[in-house]
Amino acid sequence: MPHIEWAVGAALAKAIVQDRTGTVQQVCCNDGTMSAAAARRKKQLLARKKAQEDAAAALDPVSARLQALLRDEDLKEEAIAYEALQLAQSQVRKKVHAGEYAAAVDLAYSSSLTILTKGRVSVASQLLSVLASVLRETHTEETDEIIRKLVELNQAHQDAMKGQTGEEANRLHRLQRDWLRRLVQWSSELGKIRFGHFVLQELLAEHCWNFSKIVVGSTKDSEDEDELMELKADAVMHMALAEQPDRIIEWLK
Repeated sequence: MPHIEWAVGAALAKAIVQDRTGTVQQVCCNDGTMSAAAARRKKQLLARKKAQEDAAAALDPVSARLQALLRDEDLKEEAIAYEALQLAQSQVRKKVHAGEYAAAVDLAYSSSLTILTKGRVSVASQLLSVLASVLRETHTEETDEIIRKLVELNQAHQDAMKGQTGEEANRLHRLQRDWLRRLVQWSSELGKIRFGHFVLQELLAEHCWNFSKIVVGSTKDSEDEDELMELKADAVMHMALAEQPDRIIEWLK
């Protein structure tokens, strides 16, 4: 019987076992190594699968429309920016559900940045909120690259807000403060520093202090005064957590 077992083993060793998708699962010679022909076949199947995935991504009409809108010079128009927002939110959620967390974060970041550079702060603020939610929901770890992107987004927000005043501007400043608070919370939970990254703490502190100088000029009642005191207290607290005591001294001079 040994010669029969050897023959069966040799036959199985040379067999190419495929699943329903045609993917090669096991191909080997008598010595357990993959034959040249089988290796080529496996490479071809993998290349075909990748080409099909790339083609499917390229033909996604929603993604294609979003990219077209983000390149459109008319993105500065509210209607165009709002359509881009809707599509970006849809695509970000789609990537999250597919487990493509890094891609979801990148898309939310790049779309927000593009909309901010066109001056559509109100629209971008909604997408920034989505970004903060995705970071926390997907337990995305804090990295230097993500911190750099968040700093870039905050700077773009500041640039877009230059010259804006009034109740709508104040509303947008409050939304940005809340966004920065959420980022500090995310960093505290998933970063390496207990109460949040020093850079994020400093951004939040700066925003609160600068906003307090805007609020003080429009204080009308006790409620406004309470907000003013809260902003200054938050600014000092977060700058202390950023370990920047000199900045606090400079503020309080």
